[in-house]
Amino acid sequence: IMGGRHKDPEYHKKWWEKNKHNYGTTRPHSDPDYQKKYYKENKEKVISRQKLKRDNDTPYRLFRSVTASARKRGLECDITKEDIVVPDLCPILKVPMEQFTEFAPSVDRIENSLGYVKGNIQVISRKANSMKYNASWEELDKFADWVKNYTPINIEELRQEW
Repeated sequence: IMGGRHKDPEYHKKWWEKNKHNYGTTRPHSDPDYQKKYYKENKEKVISRQKLKRDNDTPYRLFRSVTASARKRGLECDITKEDIVVPDLCPILKVPMEQFTEFAPSVDRIENSLGYVKGNIQVISRKANSMKYNASWEELDKFADWVKNYTPINIEELRQEW
């Protein structure tokens, strides 16, 4: 099965018996039984190591998210972790990128029809990405023009006119 483990545990045992000669005896971590035993004995250590890697390695976390999203949506994805460069400031909103906020780094497809391919991604804030999520370039341009010419309405003056 692509992208994940087979659901049937017996499948793994049969596979290991058939293929273990390819791995030699010096690699016990390749043995599924060894992996299960190690995980049971070191569960907290394994989970904390995974959590530390996930929380401290933003490009890795974004890469995992992107590949899962591409698989789920049936999009092409040929990028690597090294292709994901996280700037200090959001290139669109010019605010600092900050984890676990609306300004957290987010991978954006420049041309949505192309998928996550080299040259078609940029890292912007989650807020900027959600702002352009469903809008076309023309709609975003019209919105920008409206914002530039917008004059705030004084609610109190409106109420007095009514």
